[in-house]
Amino acid sequence: MKKSFQEIKNDVFASVKRFFSTNLLAKALSLLAAVLLWLLIVNQQDPLTNETVNNIPVTIMNEDYFNERGQFVNIESEMKINVSVNGRRSVVENLTADDFIATIDYLAVVPVEGKAGIQCACRNSQVTITRQSASFIKLSVEEVVTKELQVQLILEGKPSEGFVAPSENVDIMMDPALVYLRGPASRVDQIVTAQVVVDVEGASGDVTGKGKEIIFLNAEGAPVQLDDIEEITYSAKLMSKLIIPVYQLKEVTVDVPEVSEGEGSDYYVDHVEFSEDKLTIYGPAAVIATIDSITPEPVSARFNSSTFTKDYDPEYLCVKVSAAYGAHIGLAEGNPEKLTLTVTIKQKLTQAYTISRNHLLMKGQSEGMTYEPQTSSIVVKLKGREEDFDGVTAASIRAVIDVSGISEEGTYAAIVRYQYPDSLTLVEAPESINVSVSLNNSEGNRQGETE
Repeated sequence: MKKSFQEIKNDVFASVKRFFSTNLLAKALSLLAAVLLWLLIVNQQDPLTNETVNNIPVTIMNEDYFNERGQFVNIESEMKINVSVNGRRSVVENLTADDFIATIDYLAVVPVEGKAGIQCACRNSQVTITRQSASFIKLSVEEVVTKELQVQLILEGKPSEGFVAPSENVDIMMDPALVYLRGPASRVDQIVTAQVVVDVEGASGDVTGKGKEIIFLNAEGAPVQLDDIEEITYSAKLMSKLIIPVYQLKEVTVDVPEVSEGEGSDYYVDHVEFSEDKLTIYGPAAVIATIDSITPEPVSARFNSSTFTKDYDPEYLCVKVSAAYGAHIGLAEGNPEKLTLTVTIKQKLTQAYTISRNHLLMKGQSEGMTYEPQTSSIVVKLKGREEDFDGVTAASIRAVIDVSGISEEGTYAAIVRYQYPDSLTLVEAPESINVSVSLNNSEGNRQGETE
């Protein structure tokens, strides 16, 4: 009779139950032996082994951490490590650097310690890392700084004869005049100079240097190629505008300045002389052609009673000329550092002149009256320079007695007015003279009249 499906199922379960419920020890020993046999075969065919994997790259986690804080990290160790691993030969023999992840985390770096720990793991869980060639990366953290450098202009060669190209000149057009370097302080501090070199050989007009390379130098004067230093950025490396004026030279006369004297002073300026009477200046050709001389500012001798000197700065004189002409006028090389003005002072002389009664003149006499000065002579003292007395005599001095309005007999004090050379000063003379007035006895006794 054919069994049903359920009966067959029950028979199978009953057979399995009898298998696992009878002879358990023998069956357990058989299973253990099978496992041991399997392990033996596996260890012979695919044993555990050690292997070294080289040049595993170390990557950085949170790399922008220090950049965001204006700091720079200088890696001082090689960013690769070697690891020793243990595992089945079939696995470890096929391992490459790509099977490992080695990292340092900037968030975990303590700058003062100068190192960052390396975390390394294998992507294959069947492999155990037993040793790393390095457990940390050496590094240093420093501030990122910005440095400003003035671009220095270096001129090579000489302009044409009679021309000059001064490197220190406010009219030089430079763009940029400043360059900015940004990077780690230790690297930026190595750059001390920025300069551009322009050849002016044989020039007689403005020289341009657009597109000239800006050269960066270290403290020893050696060029530094910033393109080779990735950590440093710069604002410019070429000149976008550079115009160097070339000026014409000219020798001009230095005029003696005006020297003023104190009014009524007993001293006068006898002689004025400059230590140098010529200067060589430069400027735009059209302007320099109109300049033949330079006149320094006036000098006062008002309070001087002896010879004195005054120094002038030629550079300052050129500044004054520049302002007057609205153009850059400079002092060429080879001129004296100063001009010395010597002012010779002498004391004025005093001369006395005696004017006799016969040379006294009357003014304003009334008709029919006689006027007689009551003195035989008067003394007039004049003061002036020595040369001002040349040719001056008593006859050169007019003493005029003013008797206007005196028309009655008697003796009167009449005012005396004096006429003498304008270069002299009246020091002492009678302001008035007694005059006797009487009626005329005859026309012959009448005194002569002045104008």
